Amino acid sequence: MLAQQYKPEEALKAFDKMIAIGIKPTDMTFTQLMLSFAKKRNVEKVLELHKLAADEYGLTAPSINRMNSILLAYCKNGEPWKAEDLMRDMRDEMGMEPDVVCYTTLIDGYRKNNQLDRCWELYNQCSEK
Repeated sequence: MLAQQYKPEEALKAFDKMIAIGIKPTDMTFTQLMLSFAKKRNVEKVLELHKLAADEYGLTAPSINRMNSILLAYCKNGEPWKAEDLMRDMRDEMGMEPDVVCYTTLIDGYRKNNQLDRCWELYNQCSEK
């Protein structure tokens, strides 16, 4: 809920309380927390949380949703090419096929950079799947 309300600091406090009372975070917990920071264009925090999920909580196989939070952070930060590189890595190195939500995130990132030709290329690429 806090992620949807653009309240990343409050979401982080809730996360810390969960940890303090012994609730182990899940992939979805990290997804929502990362999403709250992605919406505020805080790529550094999103990547830090992604690393924490893997290193401290053993969530080394991220969900497509968690990866989309990273894609969103890059796109919101005006760096859709980094998101596109990550999508390529998802496919080639992680064996994870980006879904329509990932493509939509990336297309919107390029749209915000006025790279409409790239938007259409990605749309066509997604439509072929």
